[in-house]
Amino acid sequence: MKLQRIDQGNWAYCLAQAKNANKRVSTGRELIEDRLERGVNDQTHFEGGAWTAEDSNVVDGAILLARAEFNPLIPYAKQAVEAQRTGEFYLTDEIRKGKRPFTQVLRQIAEKDEIKPLEQKRVLNLGQAKTHPVPTDSFADDPTIRWKAESPELANRYGLFLRNELPENLRLPEVTVYLPRITGEDYARGHWLDGLDRNYRSAFICNDRSLSDDYGSVFGVSVESAEGTSRQINEPKVRGYTPRQAKQYLTIIDGVIEGKRGTASLRKVADFFKK
Repeated sequence: MKLQRIDQGNWAYCLAQAKNANKRVSTGRELIEDRLERGVNDQTHFEGGAWTAEDSNVVDGAILLARAEFNPLIPYAKQAVEAQRTGEFYLTDEIRKGKRPFTQVLRQIAEKDEIKPLEQKRVLNLGQAKTHPVPTDSFADDPTIRWKAESPELANRYGLFLRNELPENLRLPEVTVYLPRITGEDYARGHWLDGLDRNYRSAFICNDRSLSDDYGSVFGVSVESAEGTSRQINEPKVRGYTPRQAKQYLTIIDGVIEGKRGTASLRKVADFFKK
C-alpha cells in the first residue's frame, strides 16, 4: 500500500484536501511502512517530511501522546492553525471531545490504557520526558518511536534502514526525538516525521509548532470502512426463499429426523442452499 502525498499547505488545508480526496492522514506507522516499501530508489520521502495523525499534549505537567481518535488538532484544525501563527494552541476547557474537555478525556484514556502494551496505548503518558537522541540500532527501546511505529519489530526495522540501507552519505547512527517542554499551561503540538534527505535527518518532531506553515504536507490513506470490508469478506450471501420452499425443505428435514426418509433426501436441501 503506497501512500499519496497531499498538496502542500497548512495543517487545516492538508486535512481538508485529504477529506476531499476521500482520504485520511496517515499514521506514523503507515508513513514508516511506506518508506520501507518504497526503499531507497524512490525519492518520495527524500523530498521533505510530513505531518502524521498523532499529536503531543502537555497536560497537568506531563506529555501525553495521542492517536488520531484523541488528537485535538484534528477536530480543531483551523483553530490550531490560527493559534500557532502567533503562539500556542492551548487546551482550554472550551476545547472539548463530546461534552468533556479534551484534557480530561486524555488523562482518563492514558490511565485506562496504563496496563496495555506500550504500542497498543491510545494515549501514552511520557511524564516529563525531554528531547533526546536515539541510536538507530535500538529504536524499539525508545517509547516514543516504538509507540509511533506500533510495533517493536517495525521500529527496529526502520532504524536499521536508516543506519544501513540509505545511500552511504545519508546513513544515520542516531536520530533526534523532539518533545514539547513542560510549562504551566496545557497545550498541543503536532507530529512531523522529517524526510530522509541530509537536510532533514529523519527526526521525529513531536513538538511541531508550525501547523500554520503553508509548506506543510501529509500523506493520505484511502478511507475504507473496516466494518464494510469485514462484512464483504466474512458474511455469507443470504439465500432468499419463498414460504412454500421453506415448508418443502423443512418437511424433508423432519422426515429424516423421524426416520421416515433416508439421509439421501438431505442432498436436495444441501443443493438448494449451495446455489
